[in-house]
Amino acid sequence: MRKALIAVGVLIVLIVVAIAALPFAVDANRYRGKVQSELQARTGRPVSLGQMRLSVFPFAFRVENAIIGEDKNFASSQPFAQVGELFVSAKLIPLMRGDVQIDSLELRRPRIELIRNRQGVWNFSTMNSTKPQNPPATTPQPQPEPQTQPGSQGRKLSLAELKIIDGQVALTDQQRNQPRAIYDHIDLQLNDYAPDKKFSFELAAHLPGAGAQRLSLDGEAGPMRSDTPSATDFKGSLKLDEVSLSGLKKFLNSQALENIEFVASGKAEVENKAGLVTSSGDLKLEKGRVNGVEIGYPVTADYNVTADLNSELYKIGRGTLKLGATPVSVVGTINGSPTPMVLDLKVDASNASISEAARLAAAFGIAFNPGMDIKGKIDAALTAKGAANKPVMNGKVSTHELVITGKGLPQAVQVTNVDLALTPTTISSNEFVATTGSTATHVNFVLNSYASDNSSIDATVRADGAKLGELLSIAKASGISAVEDMDGSGAVNLNVRVQGSTRKNAALNYSGSGTLRDGSISLPSFTKPVQVRQADIKFSQNAAIFDNVVFALGSTNARGSMSLKGLNPGATPQLQFALNADKFDATEWQTLMRNQPVPAKTAAIFELIPTAYAARVAEAPLMHRLVGNGTVDVANLIYDKLQMTNAHSNVNLDHGVVKLAPFTAQLYGGAVNGTMVMDTRPTPAVYTVSTKMDRVDANQLLSAVSKADKILYGLLAANANTNFTGTTSDNIASHLNGNIQLNLQDGKMANLDLLNQLAAIGKFGAQGTTQPYTNIVKLTGNFDVKNGVARTDNLNAVIDAGSLAAKGAIDLANQTLDMQVTAVLSQPFSQSVGGNNIGGYLTTALANSKGELVMPVIITGTFTNPKVAPDVRRLAQMKLDNLLPSMGSPGSLTTSILGGLLGTRKKEDMPQSDQGATPGDPNNTTPANVGDPNQKTPQKTAEPAPPQSVFDQIMGAVGAAQKKKQEPAKKEPEKPQEPPK
Repeated sequence: MRKALIAVGVLIVLIVVAIAALPFAVDANRYRGKVQSELQARTGRPVSLGQMRLSVFPFAFRVENAIIGEDKNFASSQPFAQVGELFVSAKLIPLMRGDVQIDSLELRRPRIELIRNRQGVWNFSTMNSTKPQNPPATTPQPQPEPQTQPGSQGRKLSLAELKIIDGQVALTDQQRNQPRAIYDHIDLQLNDYAPDKKFSFELAAHLPGAGAQRLSLDGEAGPMRSDTPSATDFKGSLKLDEVSLSGLKKFLNSQALENIEFVASGKAEVENKAGLVTSSGDLKLEKGRVNGVEIGYPVTADYNVTADLNSELYKIGRGTLKLGATPVSVVGTINGSPTPMVLDLKVDASNASISEAARLAAAFGIAFNPGMDIKGKIDAALTAKGAANKPVMNGKVSTHELVITGKGLPQAVQVTNVDLALTPTTISSNEFVATTGSTATHVNFVLNSYASDNSSIDATVRADGAKLGELLSIAKASGISAVEDMDGSGAVNLNVRVQGSTRKNAALNYSGSGTLRDGSISLPSFTKPVQVRQADIKFSQNAAIFDNVVFALGSTNARGSMSLKGLNPGATPQLQFALNADKFDATEWQTLMRNQPVPAKTAAIFELIPTAYAARVAEAPLMHRLVGNGTVDVANLIYDKLQMTNAHSNVNLDHGVVKLAPFTAQLYGGAVNGTMVMDTRPTPAVYTVSTKMDRVDANQLLSAVSKADKILYGLLAANANTNFTGTTSDNIASHLNGNIQLNLQDGKMANLDLLNQLAAIGKFGAQGTTQPYTNIVKLTGNFDVKNGVARTDNLNAVIDAGSLAAKGAIDLANQTLDMQVTAVLSQPFSQSVGGNNIGGYLTTALANSKGELVMPVIITGTFTNPKVAPDVRRLAQMKLDNLLPSMGSPGSLTTSILGGLLGTRKKEDMPQSDQGATPGDPNNTTPANVGDPNQKTPQKTAEPAPPQSVFDQIMGAVGAAQKKKQEPAKKEPEKPQEPPK
C-alpha cells in the first residue's frame, strides 16, 4: 500500500512537471496559421495575431496584439477589435491531431468599435455572412499565410465561453447622426453562445468614483437578432450598487442631467420581447444635489414601465415617488421619438407635505429660495399633455397652512390657501394673502395661453400701510431673487398691476402707484443705505416714475424727480432724472459705490417663476449697467481738496461712464466751464477733464490739486485738457496727463526773490530790501503734462524790472524744478545798476544792443527752496553767436551784443555808464573790439536812439520807478515778509 501511494505521488509530480514544462516544450507559434484561419472562418473578418505561446493557467494559446479587421462596407479608421492579450482555448482531442477547434475566447483589455450605418445595419451583424476579408495592411509583425481548413468558410461563431475583461466599447451611430461615444471598464461573459439559440450572460460595469460604483445585468438572451439587436429577446436582473450619476455620465460619455448629482441603489427586473421592454423594481436616490443645492432627503421610486424600443414609447403603469416621506403618484405615457418628447401624464398628491416638494423646486430654481424652510400641505390632481417644454394641463393644485422661515427673514411669513385652477388655456389663482408682522400683501394672477409662444400674464400686487422691511421679507419668501440682498424700513403703500407677454420681457406693462415715507433702503450696489424721506411712485409701461423725491446718501442730500425704465427681467436699467443736491463729494461716492460683481438678479417686481438661485451668474454692479441722462445742480462739488460751487451740468450715464457736458461752476473766485468724464469701471476711477477757467485764484487751485501750497499767487485764466486717476490731491498730481495753457495776471511767486538772485549772480549788488517773493505782472505759457511732470518751452513772464523766458520741467508731485530761464532786464534798470560795467559782465551777464542786461540762469531745487545759478553754457553760446534776446521778446535771439557796437566809438565819447577799463587793464570787464584789438576805430557821430515800443516805454517807467524806490540802498535790510495771499 505504501509503495502504491509513493507511485501515485511520483506520477502526480511527473504530471505537474510535464504540464509546467509544456509551454517550453511546445512551440505555439506553429499553430498561429491554424488559429488565425479558424478565427477568420468564425468571424468572417481578417484576423492578425501577434506572438503566441502556450498558457497552462488557463490552458490556452496566449496571443499578443490580436487584431480583428473591420468589414470593408463600414468605413472606419479603426479595426473592429484590438486585443492586448487574447487567450484562445481549443478542444484538446482535435488539437492533439493537429486540428484547431476553438472552444472559448478570453479578451483582456480589448477595444471594440461598434458602428451602425445610415441604413441601420450594425457592423457586428455581418460577421459570418461573407468570406474573410483581406487582412489589415499592417500587422504587428510578419505573419505566415493563413492556412484555411477544409469546410471552414462561413462557419458560425459558437463558443462554450466568451469573456471580455476590462473592455472598452466605442459606439458610432450614423443613422441617428450621433458622435462617437466611449464606454469603458466593461466585463462581459457569455456561456454556450451560438447565434441561433439562447445563451446566458453576465454584464458588469465598474464606474469611476468613490464607493462600490457597480452596475450589473445578468440573465438569458437569444437567439441573437443580428439585423436588429434591440429586438433580441432577453430576460435579466439589473442591480445598481452605489452608482453615482457623475460616474454614470463619465461611463456613458454623456453631459445629460448637468448640474444634477445623486447616488442610486436598487434592483429591477428587465425583459425584452421583440423590442418591447418591461421593467419593474425599486430604486433609491440618495445624496441628491441640484444646481449645487443639497436636497436633504432620499427619493425612492416603485415603478413598472413598459418601453417599445422601436417607437420609443414609454408607458408608466405604476409610478410612486416618495420625496422623503411625501408620496406623489405618476402614471401615463412618454413618447421619446419626437423632439421635444410628448407627455401624457397624470399626477396625484393628497394632503402631502409641501416641504420636500418646495425644496426640490427651489433646487431647480422654481418658486422658492433654497435658504427657506417651507412647511404646509399640498393637494394636486392634474394631467399634463403635449410637448414636454409646453405641456397643456388640466386640474387643480392647492396649498394650505404655508409657513415660510429661514434666511433673511426676521419672522415667519404665513400664506393663506393658494388655489390654482389649470385649464388647457389658463392658469389662474385666487386672491391669496401673505403676511408677516403687521404687513399683508394681496396677490392674484392669471396666466393665459401658457403652452404657446404668445403666453401672457395679468397679475396684481397690493399692500396698504405696509412696512418696507416686512414687504421685502414677503418678496424673499416668495422667491423674488431681485430683493434677496436688499433690506429697508419705512412706510409703504403699493398697488401694482403687471400685464403683457411672458415670452418678451420688454413687452410687460406696469401700472399703478405707491408711496414711501421715512424710508431707508440697503442696496447691494451701495455700501451705505439710501435714506428716502419721501417719494411718490407711479408705474407706466415698464417704468417706475418717482416724483417729489427727497433722499440722502452719505453726506449728499438731494431732491427732484427721476424715472427708472427696464423693470423687466434681463432689461438694461434706464434712468432719467432732474436733481438738486447740496453737496457731492466725488471721493466719498467712490467709496459708496460697489465695483465688485454681484449675483445676477432680475429687477422684476412680479415673477411667476423667479430666477434660479443656485444657477445665478455674477453680473456687473448697478452703476456699470445703468444708462440714461438728466440734469444736476450741486451747491458744493468736492473732489478731495478741490471745491466748486453752484455747479450745473447735463449728465449722461453709459454703463459706468458718467459724462458732464456742458459743465459750469464757480471756482475760487472765478468761473470754470467745459466737459468732465468719469469712468467708474476701473478702481480708482479715471477722470478726463476739458475745461476753461477765468480769474481763478491760482494759489487756492494749486493747493487743492497738488502739494504746491502758497507757491503761486494771482488771477489765473487757463484752458486744460487733462486726465488723471486717484482719490487724493497727491494722486491727482502724480497721475495727471494732458496739456494746459495758462495766463496769470497780477501775481507773485513765493520763496524766490529773483531780482536779488540775479543781482548776486551779475555782481551788481542787492537791489533794495530782500523780499520772499517775486512780483509777476504777467505769466503765459503752454505745458505738456505726463504723469505729473509738466514740460514747457514757451513760458514767458513780465516782472517789475524786466521779462523772462523759460523752458524745462516742473514735477508737480515731487515739487521739484528744472528750468532754463533767460532774464532780460529793462534798459533803465540795467543802466541804474551799472550797465556793462557790472561786475559779472561777460561772465554771468551780457548787454544787448538796446542796453538791456541779459542773464541766462538755471533754476533747480524745490518749490519751497529754489536754487538759481548762472547758465554758463547758454552764456557762452550767446557770445559765440553774437545774438541776444530783447526785453520785448525774451525767448528769441534778435539783437547783437552791446560790446560789438561800443567798439566803434571812442571811450571818451561813450556815456559814463558805458565806459570801462582798457583791454589791457586786468579789471577790464568791457568786451574787446571785434577784430584786431590794436586797430583804431574811426570816430562815429552818435546816432539818435531808435523809437521805443509801448512795451519798452512801460518797462522803462517800471524800471525808473524801481530805481527811485531803491535809492536809499544803505539802509539795513528788513526781515523777509510773507507773500500776500
